[in-house]
Amino acid sequence: MFYYNAQVFKFIITGAGQGIGKEITNNLCKEFPQSKFILVSKSENVHSTRLENEKGCDGIKIRSEQCDLNNIEDLEILLSKIKPDEANVIINCAGILGVSGYSNEIDHKFYKDTFQVNCISPILLINHFLKNMQKKNFGRIINFAGGGAAYGYPKFLPYALSKVSIVRATETLADEQLQQGYDNILFNCIAPGAIDTQMLRSVEDAGGIIKSKGCITEPVKLTSFLVRNNNKEINGRFIHSRDNYNDPGLFNGEDNLKLRRKE
Repeated sequence: MFYYNAQVFKFIITGAGQGIGKEITNNLCKEFPQSKFILVSKSENVHSTRLENEKGCDGIKIRSEQCDLNNIEDLEILLSKIKPDEANVIINCAGILGVSGYSNEIDHKFYKDTFQVNCISPILLINHFLKNMQKKNFGRIINFAGGGAAYGYPKFLPYALSKVSIVRATETLADEQLQQGYDNILFNCIAPGAIDTQMLRSVEDAGGIIKSKGCITEPVKLTSFLVRNNNKEINGRFIHSRDNYNDPGLFNGEDNLKLRRKE
């Protein structure tokens, strides 16, 4: 495995106020203390995440911004404060479960909110930084899938649709960069598994089926792997945090770890 020898990564991490996003932030700040970090969350807890890492990593360059990704005006304000060259690593952890219930019980208006946060806002965020990444032909974009991206997810159709959409968006954006000649802007999507977070507890409260629970360190480790990754075959992939991703053979074949129907 080959790794990109960057002196400074420039991270933007959404959903950094709690759950997986916060744990990923804490780990990356320790692993790359010379890098720069922009933390984003709807919750004011994002400022606590920043303060914790400022104390734990002396001299680290880190800032925190509150933004409701369901509010397009709020997102536009956020992007107006961040220059396109301030991020070369984007980690889209933010997500909402949305309204639960059987599909005939859910009003159509609730689909919009879930898609905005889980799919549309991440794409808009990526597009803000993409041209600058193209100038240097370097970028690492990591999106997060969730329940329903790889199988049916009863009672959570808006969430499932939004998550399978971000997986397809990840594949398509990766292909688009390759078509334009940018082979070192790598897009991948993580399936974290069922992690004991507030969102998972909401799923359980709504009667959702949880097959098995994983440890939060699993998606944290996979995120770190994908930040460091310089194997250009690991691009446009849908990787579960329990996959044996250290084995390069896992990525042999352009259809492996993709949204595909097996013949």
